[in-house]
Amino acid sequence: MQYSNIRGNSKGGIMKKYILLLLIFVLLFSISCTKKADEVRLGVVLPLTGNISEFGEPMLNGIKLAVDQYNNAGNTPKIHLFIYDGKGDIHVTNNRIKDLISDKVIAIIGPITSATVMNSSVLTQKKGIVQIAPAATHVLATKYSRSIWRICYTDDDQGSIMAHFAKSLNLKNAFVIIDTTNVYSKGLAMYFKNAFEYLNGKTSKSYYVNGGNFNITDVANSIKLSKADFVFIPMYYEMSYKIIRELRKNNITIPILGGDGWDSPALYKKDFSLPGKNYFCDHFFYETNDDMAKDFLRNYEKRYKTIPSSMSALGYDAASLLITEIKDNKAYDRSALLTAMVNLKSFYGVTGNMTFNKTPDPHKGFYIIEISDKGAKLKSQLQSI
Repeated sequence: MQYSNIRGNSKGGIMKKYILLLLIFVLLFSISCTKKADEVRLGVVLPLTGNISEFGEPMLNGIKLAVDQYNNAGNTPKIHLFIYDGKGDIHVTNNRIKDLISDKVIAIIGPITSATVMNSSVLTQKKGIVQIAPAATHVLATKYSRSIWRICYTDDDQGSIMAHFAKSLNLKNAFVIIDTTNVYSKGLAMYFKNAFEYLNGKTSKSYYVNGGNFNITDVANSIKLSKADFVFIPMYYEMSYKIIRELRKNNITIPILGGDGWDSPALYKKDFSLPGKNYFCDHFFYETNDDMAKDFLRNYEKRYKTIPSSMSALGYDAASLLITEIKDNKAYDRSALLTAMVNLKSFYGVTGNMTFNKTPDPHKGFYIIEISDKGAKLKSQLQSI
């Protein structure tokens, strides 16, 4: 009995010590959690130097604007950005993604191009890190990971939109110039031709170039012989602008159409122009009537002293989407944020309303921009087909 009492007393003492230790652990755990919630780490990897840095810098500006607006409004937890330069290179980008994983970020914005996104998404999925691809339009860009979302439309969508737009101009015969060295060019050309032919349009000729190696006189003569009534150039802006100017010098006066790769910082300069009638689709344009977009325009111009490009707007929306999901769902770690994103249904941003319905690709609208010798202007806004 005495032994039992001793055991009982001993057990009671142990129990008290256990409860005390448990309370201390809970307190320390709570403090630890509070510290973690004081800061949420978001990673950014974009081409800030190299051939496509003109896309990366404006996008980073948009991201910083969204994060600073959130932090400066007194919100908690604060957002801490970890920013790396991927240089537009697959190998470099993957190494920067690994750096961000080591930095313990819970989400990553970027990279920009579809090729770098598809390669890096394997790394983020392994760690359960949400990845937002702001501008990767390749259809397969979100197919290799279950933790990636994009906020831009896809190449099949923009190919279809431009095919419908061509038909709205009563254009019937397309001359398509394709860069065989560029995945974007080949993919967008295919989707455009398929959509245009589905609408009973015809591809008079597909003309293949090897990067910048082509004879513009030969291209112009081929267009004339093909009897096409418009040209479609699914390339990035530098090559597209060069081809357009040279074709106009060679008396090609028919309309020339393109995709979102035509967007560039030059487009927003007052003295920018291209001869003839030229049209392309984009994710955003400063001639907008949307109140949220107007606020973004004012704030961006005030801070950076320049008009935001579509890359700026996509960067802003990428950061705003993550901030919204983190704040609304109290998603302060990788697992919680991934769960929130999996259940994402819609998001309204400066580039328009996006409907996800638990898919990684949004259903959203388009801007059709006209460029002429008078500069760039909004031609129309269209919803996804």
